[in-house]
Amino acid sequence: MRRSIFPLSVLTLNLALAFALVGALGRDVMAQPKTSSEWFNIGDNHYNLGEFEKAIEAFRKAFELERDEALKPIYLYNIAQSYRQAGDCDNAVFFYKRFLSLKAADTKKPLAQSTKDDIQKRIAEQEKICADKNTNRDKPPEGTMRPDGNGKTGGKTGDEPEGKPGEETGAADKPGTKVADASADGADGADGAGDEEDVPGGPGISDSLGARPRLLSLRVGAGLAIPKMSPVDASNQFAASIVGGYPLQLGPKLGVDVGVALGLAPLQWTDAAAATQTSMLITAVANAGLRFDVAPQVTLRADAGLGVLFFTNVGDNNPFTESGQAAEGGALTMLHVRAAAAAEYALTPQISLWASPLTFGYSPAKAGLMADSIIQLAFLAGAGYRM
Repeated sequence: MRRSIFPLSVLTLNLALAFALVGALGRDVMAQPKTSSEWFNIGDNHYNLGEFEKAIEAFRKAFELERDEALKPIYLYNIAQSYRQAGDCDNAVFFYKRFLSLKAADTKKPLAQSTKDDIQKRIAEQEKICADKNTNRDKPPEGTMRPDGNGKTGGKTGDEPEGKPGEETGAADKPGTKVADASADGADGADGAGDEEDVPGGPGISDSLGARPRLLSLRVGAGLAIPKMSPVDASNQFAASIVGGYPLQLGPKLGVDVGVALGLAPLQWTDAAAATQTSMLITAVANAGLRFDVAPQVTLRADAGLGVLFFTNVGDNNPFTESGQAAEGGALTMLHVRAAAAAEYALTPQISLWASPLTFGYSPAKAGLMADSIIQLAFLAGAGYRM
């Protein structure tokens, strides 16, 4: 059989084009803050400038991106603080309560009882403000004043507001107060000069990049395949793969993607007429991919799958079967086992680059094959997408 090696220059060009495409797709996304830490800093700046609506939006983004469940409550506290400063007592109460609810499940760094009491007092204050606001809203109007100064009309325009949020009701302090910062020892939510409230156990801000996938985890790659079909001499070939799955979270840093893995590798050979023929090794397996976050932007993966191998275009005078006999229907179907290890680097919350130093495939020989088995070793790299 003639040895046919896939040109590495073509493979390099394909990978370069793939990475360039990923970069083009991710350019707009990368222009935005990408980590919970970055969004926290933006929210903190808006808070200190008295721009509470913008602070709320930034803290919400930080909460969505945070991958460490232990850190999430601190953002809820900051959102509650921002709503209180903005004079929105209903939302302030809601997020204070959500903060307490999440911290109640934290057995490693539980909230101090004094802090719980302080926040409960704050909740009571905000609930009273809401109740007073509703009572004031429901009062019958006293009418409006006539421009000629002769008494009042019976117009029902309602009462004028008693002031900006925080001026009459105490719902907001002046800008510049602190939100819960993320230090290793705790987080402060100061409420004005001399009135600081500590949030003990407030964990540090993580540098996590991107939310965990919730609906889809997809990886596409290409590289070099080395088929082993002893005693048949098979040459190195191009290989491509697509791995997709539904993500399940098993722990703060551990998850599994359940789905399918597809593989493709052409295999060239020369028939009796010296014509070049191309067979295809096509694999389709049910796949489970275990993933572990070792760093904010780095994930290690281990895949295992079981399915079928389709060995196509096995025609007459081929070097793979006994006596070169063509396969029935021109193709052979065999059991296939696949295993792979990979490392993934997140560029954005949605887009990543990955590389697999080894992807292993094994299929036991089918009757009529000269080889005892078909083994595929592949070295792959590509891009990933998650949502």
